[in-house]
Amino acid sequence: MIKKMMNFIIGLCLFYGLFILALFVMQRSLIYFPDRSRPQAFKQIETATVTTQDGLNISGWFIPVPQDVTPNGKTILMFHGNAGHYGYRYEYARILNAAGYNFLIAGYRGYGGNTGDPSEQGFYIDGHAYIEWLRTKKGIYTSDLVILGESIGSGTATQMAVDYDVYALVLLAPFSSLLERAKEQYFFVPVERLLKDKFDNAQKMPQVSAPVLIVHGQKDQVIPVAHAKKLYDLAKEPKVLKTYAQANHNDLLNFSAMDEIISFLSGLQNINSDNE
Repeated sequence: MIKKMMNFIIGLCLFYGLFILALFVMQRSLIYFPDRSRPQAFKQIETATVTTQDGLNISGWFIPVPQDVTPNGKTILMFHGNAGHYGYRYEYARILNAAGYNFLIAGYRGYGGNTGDPSEQGFYIDGHAYIEWLRTKKGIYTSDLVILGESIGSGTATQMAVDYDVYALVLLAPFSSLLERAKEQYFFVPVERLLKDKFDNAQKMPQVSAPVLIVHGQKDQVIPVAHAKKLYDLAKEPKVLKTYAQANHNDLLNFSAMDEIISFLSGLQNINSDNE
């Protein structure tokens, strides 16, 4: 009986060890879900091709304000979520273009026909390259730049808002950190020792000097709204937290999230105008 019990325990330990090993080896395939096909640009879209510090040539989309819309002098740089590619986010650009904002959707390494493989540090390098492209190719100052991060893109967006003096930081369905979310889902695994990409927004948020808007759905089951509330508490003023009672993770566009962004940014412009 004792021997059988020992064999069972040994087998269970071996199974758990193999499971942990598999998680460690496959972790990035469990985090990132890129569509590697290249989206086809169409009218009014300029392909923004940048060279990263580690030698990759990657592309995203730059969509300027339409000629029949009065520009407001601000540009939005978007870092999208972990699935699909930058082409799926054109609707964000269309709505915010109409409000007078230039829009650059960053295409990550490994996404949308770009070379390389996704990683936290790789995304940060990509973000720096796109900001440099806006500065050198479009003459856009970082002080006129709104950084928009969606879901896992909140990690790169927050890092860029730490690294640069930007106009504002807007986060849609963000996590406080990928590590914290992983610990919630894999509570039976020593995640803090295994996870390579931690995206610690909570640690960085107090370092962000720009105004912050956080938008989240209260029914979000991918990233619970508690993550947004934690980031809001850590952010400096001015800051706004907007939650939607019926919204989930991927449907914020179906609510008034874009109107909330426009209202928030317009309010900042009014404050700046009054102070001039």
